[in-house]
Amino acid sequence: MSGKLKSRKLWVTLGTLISVVILEVTGYSIEPAALVGLAGIVGSYVFGQGLVDKQAVKTEGELLITQFAAQLEAALANVPVRLEDE
Repeated sequence: MSGKLKSRKLWVTLGTLISVVILEVTGYSIEPAALVGLAGIVGSYVFGQGLVDKQAVKTEGELLITQFAAQLEAALANVPVRLEDE
């Protein structure tokens, strides 16, 4: 749970939402076009950051597989091979 609270996507979205609500409650007039533009910017950021996060997870997984394969290869190099006569 604490990892999710460190999410920039979450805080940008919440900050934008809270800002818009505060502006509406205090009586400031926000043009609908400005709201659509703001939603587009925030949505694009969240989408783009999601793609970056997905690539980071994929890269990390590939690194773990490569490290495991290297360790397995090193371990198998030390195992003597016995060939039995049939």
